[in-house]
Amino acid sequence: MLPGGRAAELNRFQNLLHLLEKNLYQFDHESVDAAAVRGLLKELDGQVIHVHPKPDTEKSPDHLLSLRKSEVLEESFIYLQLAGIESGADSEIRNAIENSQNNLKPLEGIILDLRFAEGQGYECVPSVIGLFHGESTPLFSMKGEDFQSKPSESVNQLPLAVLVNTETSRAAELAAASLKQIKKAIVIGQKSSGQTFYFERFELDGGGTIEVARSPVKMADGFILSQNGIQPDIAIDAPISIQKIHMDNPFFSESETDSQRRAMNESDLVRLKNQQNARAAGDLSPDADLLKTSDTASGEVTSKTINDPILARGIDFLKGIRFIKQLRQR
Repeated sequence: MLPGGRAAELNRFQNLLHLLEKNLYQFDHESVDAAAVRGLLKELDGQVIHVHPKPDTEKSPDHLLSLRKSEVLEESFIYLQLAGIESGADSEIRNAIENSQNNLKPLEGIILDLRFAEGQGYECVPSVIGLFHGESTPLFSMKGEDFQSKPSESVNQLPLAVLVNTETSRAAELAAASLKQIKKAIVIGQKSSGQTFYFERFELDGGGTIEVARSPVKMADGFILSQNGIQPDIAIDAPISIQKIHMDNPFFSESETDSQRRAMNESDLVRLKNQQNARAAGDLSPDADLLKTSDTASGEVTSKTINDPILARGIDFLKGIRFIKQLRQR
């Protein structure tokens, strides 16, 4: 027998279905059933996912690439934009950093952009963390198993900024949460999705596949990542639609007035905490930064304004670390 509350809900549903069956114009059981399934999947968004089959002409790659973009900003900071954390992500990230070491100036920081990133490589996360952490440290538990960081042979000790937003999920969200937990990175952006679970795939009768959240992911410090997400250390609000544009073009500006905003200098960076508090109080105006780029036609170095406020704040953080190091060396 169902509990009272569930029995009442079921009774209301059956009454509604009976009413529609008798009165709805061109009532069709198949269409109503399909609508009920869509409604259920929407209600359980993030916990039950319908896997859409790919066309026969589109073959699944043997290896899903994690790294979407790699470039050096401000001549000193490597920017890594990830599509997700998949198997082999640690090798991709390590190779991108090593290749950037050939830059004329030594690297002074890393920006790991996990906005819109997801991925199935949960078991690869410890190796990704090991790129930046030289100890075997408890990270998280999942499906009854505890996971620890796996230090790389050459651990990178550069300052690290991780960018996240409301679309950061799954293995990418777990990587960001792990780096924050062991205090190896500052997390910048928006609260992440909280859609990190241990998923299992099931084949449906009649065709189709769904992924079902079988168990939550618990961080080593006791925090339940699933359904909660992670709060950034520096919160910056920005529309998702504009963030998508900035992922391809960080110089995109909604208005010409954006380009007139003052670029931050290194002495301004000591005010990062105050700026974070101001944003929490509702002041969301971004401070733009400058990125030096090379004009391939003329060979001249030009300056462009980064209008992606989350990326700009990541650069601010790394420049702040550099500024503090310079002060200590005086």
